[in-house]
Amino acid sequence: MYWYIDTLCPALSSPGFESQRDQLSLGIHTDRMLKYTDADEEGPMSKQRRILKRQKSAKRAHIRRKNLLLDQSKIDRAKRLFRVSTETEAIHRALDAVVDLEAFQRELDKGFDALIGAGGFTDRFSR
Repeated sequence: MYWYIDTLCPALSSPGFESQRDQLSLGIHTDRMLKYTDADEEGPMSKQRRILKRQKSAKRAHIRRKNLLLDQSKIDRAKRLFRVSTETEAIHRALDAVVDLEAFQRELDKGFDALIGAGGFTDRFSR
């Protein structure tokens, strides 16, 4: 069973940490430390475990921390193009655009193959 750091660190119970406490109580990922204990299922955190299981079963993005060396000018350009304020959001949107572009290219290829097979195009440059 996981006990969050705010149960171990009274400083997180002070004013100003409400949003972090709320995120921790919902099982949302933060950079806070988790400590594993062998408490039984009916302990005070059993509701927490149910929430975590429900979140794992839901379809969601699989976010991982990555350390990358990237060209800052490209990141700045992506921020301007997508009109976002953070570099992370710019990179997410750029990657989404690449995935969408690849899917669009596949659809075009399928359509052209179907047209060529149906005699929709004639090659005027072949002799």
